Order: sequence, then structure tokens, then C-alpha cells
Amino acid sequence: MRPILKASVLAVALLATAPAHAQDVVFDLDMLFQYDRLTPDFYPGINNRVRMSVTLSGKNTVRVARYRRVGPFVEDISNQATLGQEGQRGSWRVVNASTIRGTLNFPNSTRVTTLTTTGGNSCSVQVVDQLKPGFRDFVFRRMDGGGMAKFSQPRLVSSSCTVR
Repeated sequence: MRPILKASVLAVALLATAPAHAQDVVFDLDMLFQYDRLTPDFYPGINNRVRMSVTLSGKNTVRVARYRRVGPFVEDISNQATLGQEGQRGSWRVVNASTIRGTLNFPNSTRVTTLTTTGGNSCSVQVVDQLKPGFRDFVFRRMDGGGMAKFSQPRLVSSSCTVR
């Protein structure tokens, strides 16, 4: 099935389970990641709280609003893309009638976030961070304005997911 058609099937399936007045399906995520900064100076046990809303519209549009906090540092980012199409930093694709998968590209790694409806207003979230071939370290931008740094593999230690 073509990606855009497949995206339409998912959006229709998800919209069919939403209240009649709803035009969008929204996945609300709350996730806590932990990791260590390895360079330039070692800093263990960093907690990264991520709250994210992924909104699907009936027009094959996905909007992502992400808020994250690391200690006193906060970042608030929003973007919009077309389901099934590759963007600058990644994409959102339909896996089946109850699952979508987002891919986010970093310099040395890829983060894959899988969202699956599990009935009613509940859903599950799975996040996998994987190094790209030839790399040994995860590289992310530091939240404290210190540029890029090497980190240990992020661990998802808790998560919740609801659908509205």
C-alpha cells in the first residue's frame, strides 16, 4: 500500500474511534529518560523529562509539540509534517491500523518512537535509540548551551500515553 494511502487508512481508523465532534487524534506522551554525559566532562544520572503531543489530522498531517526539561533547562519545540514523507530530521509513518512510528535522526544515532492504540483512550509508547553504523557514541546537543556532547545510550525509565 502506498505511504499516503496507508496514512489515510490509519487516520480514518483512529478518527473513527474518536468522538464524533473530534477532527484530530492526539497522542499525549509523558516520558522520563536517563543518561550520562560522557564528554567534555562526565556528568552521571541526567534526567530528561519529555512531554510530547503527536496530533494526526484527517489530511495526512502530523503535528508534534515537544516540551523537555533537564534540570533548570527547558526546550519547547513544535513542527508539522506529512505522514509517510521524509523530512529534514525524520518522519512519521503508518505501521498498521493502530500504530504509527516516528523516526528522529541525530548525528550519530536514530530514535524510533512507536505509538500504538490499545483500546479506548489508552496507548503504549516504545522508544529505541540506536547508533548508526560506524559510530560508538550518542551525540546530542547539550541543554545548558554547551554545544554538542557525547552521552550514554538514553534509557526510557517511565512513560505514559493517552489518546484523545
